[in-house]
Amino acid sequence: MNREFLKHLAGTEESKAVIGIPGWAQQLMDGDVQNNYTVPNVYSNCPALYRAVQLRANALASVPYVIRRGTTEVPWPFPQELPKLLYEMETSLMLNGAAYVLKQQPNTGGNRTVGLQWLNPFTVQVKYSAGVTTVEQYVQGRRYGPWPIERLLYMREFSITDDVGPGLAPARVALTAAGLRVNINDFASAFFQGGAQPMTLLTIDGNPAPTEVERTERFFKRTVTGLRNAFRVLALRHSVKVEAVTPPLNSMAMPELAEHTLREIASAFGIPLTLLESNAANYATAYNETRNFYEQTIAPRLMNYASAINSQLLKPFGLQCEFVPEMLSVFQEDEAQRSGSLLTLVQAGVPLHSAMEMLGYDPEYVNGVNEYPDTREYTNGNAEQSADLNQKKKLRQLRKTRSGLVAPIS
Repeated sequence: MNREFLKHLAGTEESKAVIGIPGWAQQLMDGDVQNNYTVPNVYSNCPALYRAVQLRANALASVPYVIRRGTTEVPWPFPQELPKLLYEMETSLMLNGAAYVLKQQPNTGGNRTVGLQWLNPFTVQVKYSAGVTTVEQYVQGRRYGPWPIERLLYMREFSITDDVGPGLAPARVALTAAGLRVNINDFASAFFQGGAQPMTLLTIDGNPAPTEVERTERFFKRTVTGLRNAFRVLALRHSVKVEAVTPPLNSMAMPELAEHTLREIASAFGIPLTLLESNAANYATAYNETRNFYEQTIAPRLMNYASAINSQLLKPFGLQCEFVPEMLSVFQEDEAQRSGSLLTLVQAGVPLHSAMEMLGYDPEYVNGVNEYPDTREYTNGNAEQSADLNQKKKLRQLRKTRSGLVAPIS
């Protein structure tokens, strides 16, 4: 604004303009804004965050797996089911950044693991002292432990600021966006509970008596406290001017804010937006988004789980866990196409092991045995039989080379 105009408007150079700043803006400028939301609180009040956590946990728990002793398939050795354990661990990692599963030992003594108990991560503390890491749990004022870290199946998210204890959980990354969604819902709920009336300023003309002012105030307070009072009538002897202080709802960009926060939550959890919203335009879009979710988010995650389970839990038993996400229905179309491609290549004269290499299979060695030698005898009448035989074996044994989801016991 022109300085001469200010002098003309104010009448003096020393005059200063007074600008009213909203309280929330002043707090933001002063750095006094406090985020009172916690992850458990927001998880309980933000449907989008809740759905994101459930999508991650359910997707991971639904992946098929195989337990092996050498080349022999064996059952899961503990009474607690692995899918349920995976669900609890993934939920813990998403919300707290760490997962803790206590290895239960016989009451009669000994170090043998006979069962598994998931621990609520928000009740667990990890302590590091003199090169030793221990874990304690606090439930309703009682302490359990301490246990050495070797007594637990323990996983944590990566953290750039801390090497001990919980890492950076996706829910904490999305906490601001999820908190904003809670604020939007709280505001809308309070607005309509109050009769859909904005914050108002009352101006009474003249010099009314104090009783008249109080009577007017009481009336307007009752009017804006609920829909049942929205149509009451008050007779006054003075003119009352009502001015809205809060802006109209249609000027607050509520839909845009809701869309923005949903995108932030989806990004933090690695979930396609259409999958989080469940509003894919068609089946093809839904299929592609679901497949991308499993390939880009769940499959890499399975490598971490396989490594932790094998090294921390199954190694003393001589067992190994393999995840086989290719057996999920979302990948079956691709597997059928690969099997058909294998048959086509073999019938066209391509050596079997070369065709398998082209399609991402390991053509030579399974557990150190050359089960698929290079030969051209399959290019004629035996091609279909050979492809069928190989399909049955490869779908479970050879996928590990392509997917990289097997973590060998170290």
